[in-house]
Amino acid sequence: MLSYFKLKGAAVRIAQSTRPALLYSFTCRRYASAIDSIAPERQQEIAAALRTYQKDNIAVPWFDMVRRYKIPQAAMEQALVADNARLQKRAELSMRVTQMADQAYDEQRGRCDWDSVARDMDMPLIECLRLFDASLSTVPVQTLPNITDWSVDDLSTLKSLVLEQFGAVTADEWRLVGIYMNVEQTDCYMAYGICTLPRMTPDLHKAITQHRNASLEWKDIFEKYPLFGSVQILCNAYHLYKEHSGTKQKNVLQKWTDEEISRLQEIIKAYYRPGNRSQLSFQAQMAFPKRTEASILGKIRQYTSKNSNITQKDMDHVNTLVEAYGKDWERIGQETDVSPRRAQRIWAQHQQRQKVTQAWTKEELETLRNCIRDGIGMAEASRIIGTKMSYACNAKMQSLKRAGLNNAFQKSRTLWNDDDVARLVHLVSTSKGGDIDWTAIGKELGRTAKSCHLRYTKLHQKHYNAKADHSQTVSCEVQKQYEQHQRVDWTNVAQQLGLSERECLEANQFNDGKARWVYDPDTFSWDTADRMAQFIKDNYPKPVPVNYTAVSNYMWTDKSDCVKMTSLLRGEVTWTAEALALVVRLRDSGMKFEDIAHQLSPTVSASRVTATYHKQKNPHVYQPLLDTDRQQIKDIMDTRAHYMDFADLRALVIQSMPNANKSALYTFVDSHGAALPAYKERLKNSNVEHIASQIMSGTKQSVLAKQMGIPSLMLTNLMRSRTFSMHSRTWTQEETDKLIEVARASPGPFNWKSISEEVGTKDPKQCRTRYFNVGHKY
Repeated sequence: MLSYFKLKGAAVRIAQSTRPALLYSFTCRRYASAIDSIAPERQQEIAAALRTYQKDNIAVPWFDMVRRYKIPQAAMEQALVADNARLQKRAELSMRVTQMADQAYDEQRGRCDWDSVARDMDMPLIECLRLFDASLSTVPVQTLPNITDWSVDDLSTLKSLVLEQFGAVTADEWRLVGIYMNVEQTDCYMAYGICTLPRMTPDLHKAITQHRNASLEWKDIFEKYPLFGSVQILCNAYHLYKEHSGTKQKNVLQKWTDEEISRLQEIIKAYYRPGNRSQLSFQAQMAFPKRTEASILGKIRQYTSKNSNITQKDMDHVNTLVEAYGKDWERIGQETDVSPRRAQRIWAQHQQRQKVTQAWTKEELETLRNCIRDGIGMAEASRIIGTKMSYACNAKMQSLKRAGLNNAFQKSRTLWNDDDVARLVHLVSTSKGGDIDWTAIGKELGRTAKSCHLRYTKLHQKHYNAKADHSQTVSCEVQKQYEQHQRVDWTNVAQQLGLSERECLEANQFNDGKARWVYDPDTFSWDTADRMAQFIKDNYPKPVPVNYTAVSNYMWTDKSDCVKMTSLLRGEVTWTAEALALVVRLRDSGMKFEDIAHQLSPTVSASRVTATYHKQKNPHVYQPLLDTDRQQIKDIMDTRAHYMDFADLRALVIQSMPNANKSALYTFVDSHGAALPAYKERLKNSNVEHIASQIMSGTKQSVLAKQMGIPSLMLTNLMRSRTFSMHSRTWTQEETDKLIEVARASPGPFNWKSISEEVGTKDPKQCRTRYFNVGHKY
């Protein structure tokens, strides 16, 4: 028994000592089948790991390596040998590329001819750049930190290289760009950024200044620096940079001193007029030449603006002046140092507060409910009621709306009966416009908009499920008729199946033999187009969505072609790159715009094609006026306005600013001319009532303005102010009902001037806008 236990202990010790070797040999046999399937990238990874151990003179832990990579030791040793051979071959190839690049170095251009190196090596250009070893090269690397150090040829080569070879450039690829250009990669990055997004830099501005001092013209400077695209853009960028740099110099003195503030307050007291700060701004700029215009205007606004909140003291003061002078708002505004319109609003608020009551009567609540129903806001509701402030009307309106929603929610939880469903379908079918107003429908039915929408959706689902049940039957009958007669008689199909013709058209899924319908100006037929349009109008009036499956079956043409032809008949043209190229090509060949429009669509207008063509040929780039140009224009107009008509003065200004953007120039000249005191005095001394009557009778404002020698913008502002004062902007229910009645009773096209006269309290533009906003609800 003792000998048995001794033998057993010896066997256990032998097994424990041989266990790692057995486990290692088992692991190698397990992964022996994976030797042939090692990817090259995997081999490189294993070789790199083995080199790490060899570099640090550490014994390779083969057991851990086999378990990690699941590859035998022999295979890993073979991978290391193969990778060493690969690296040796790559080093030899890198040396050859570097030597050939040194031989192809062009001293005149300062870089190697990499295209010839790639041809001689029979390798891609990018691969040659990756193999280049700068440590073995004798070519000196250039440093070009400023954009002026780059030649036009180098910039062009840099831009084409990046766009053609790299696209989205990474950090490593910028290294390759630097190798190709033989320039530091940070300098390449800087130069490419300025090429793609031109901007004025200090060194470029200094170089251009030197050229300008040498009497070099702008077109010659542009040939040296063609980055900005045109001579005008280069000129504007130069002056704008100069202006901004000057602004930075001026902005050193940020804080206003007490002496400057006291001087400014004296100028404000002497020259400030409510509603007109032009003279005050001019005097302040003359007094503070080192201050920017923005800083001066900000200080002026700080000391002249009044608090927007109207206090009780303001209302009492204005009411006292009204009792003394009457409704002479100009005089009251001067007394209170506010504009006439603000003085009128203060008095109106004071009058309303005199009549304010706290409790709500039944009549006031009924009036407020009518305002909610008609969509009238709290301010107009306060004016209509007369005894409640706007904030009180707003609070009560919110309370009534919540109560109405609660009632509607209680009803929405009840079941739908047949009468409610019938009314819902009728209201949806009679809705006008492209969108269904579920809120209005919910008010009519006493339910929430969400409840009505969900119910109508379920009704539609039942309709389409019923239609899907007989889709296969309809398709079989249509296929039978088409194979027999090569056409489909939808009336016969409907009679055979006991369905309506529209249901058969919507259910059919048989599409064999359908023709294509592509727009061709030579073969287009209006008879076919009118036939499709009439079918859609009869079966799918708005807001019912068009079922183009039924349209396709009715016309027996491709469904997508029907959709596209419908959009063309509505005058919709998608301006793709191909369509724009076609318009430009046809116009450049001498074709008229009317004929080009006919080539695109049967209904698109020639004016639309004309505008698209000019926009494509001459893209408008907005360039704001420089501050120096604005000041020059102001000086010209301010000194000549008292003895020159505006038309002559406008022509003089435009002639003196040939390089300015025309759109920005015209806008600034007109707006500044309308603010000049000389032209305001001319308008004030004329018969304003007679001028307004002439404009309302049809005389053009531009003609009258030219006769009076003032900007036409002043007459536009005059008519706007008169319209605002003559007619209220809000609509009562009685005015809206009268407008709808008069508009629908008028024959032919709407004559909004006569309709406005019938309504009596609104101008033609207000009538037209109101009718098209709410007319579809009646």
